[in-house]
Amino acid sequence: MGDKETLANFIKWGTEKYPAKRTMLVIWNHGQGFRVAPGMKDTHRSVSSDDETGNIIFNSDVAAAIKTALGSKKLDIVSFDACLMAMIEPAYELRDRAKFLVGSEELEPGDGWDYGFLANLAKQPATTEAQALGKWVVDSYKAYYTNNPSGHTTLSSIDLSKTGLVADALDAVTESLTT
Repeated sequence: MGDKETLANFIKWGTEKYPAKRTMLVIWNHGQGFRVAPGMKDTHRSVSSDDETGNIIFNSDVAAAIKTALGSKKLDIVSFDACLMAMIEPAYELRDRAKFLVGSEELEPGDGWDYGFLANLAKQPATTEAQALGKWVVDSYKAYYTNNPSGHTTLSSIDLSKTGLVADALDAVTESLTT
């Protein structure tokens, strides 16, 4: 799971074997969108850790795997059933590889997603746009954890075409605070 070549091969296989007008990639497992691990100086920017090998896929590797598999074509949605992946860092990294990012800004409960949104998708597979599917994922997650409380949860669908504007604004705020 923690290998960018495996991810690229999977994306290529999936898009060739099952061609579609719209595509969504779901990456599951532990996520470390961007954080400094307790007791460490280094930051972690990764997802999909392989418990057997210890390998991880860095955010830049996710973007590279999509580019390797699809060239300049974008996925409609890159989603993470993983903790800490709806941050500006993963969004910025993926802005040229997908239209939307779906993920949690915080830690996800151990159950992760329940995938109830697939029922809506099955009813309207040909007409569902990426923005609507992203909303269904978020709404399904919210409904699941409202009915099965696990404490505080977050999940969002991010329009990656706006990521550059957010990054520029963040740079401006950072600059004003450091001068």
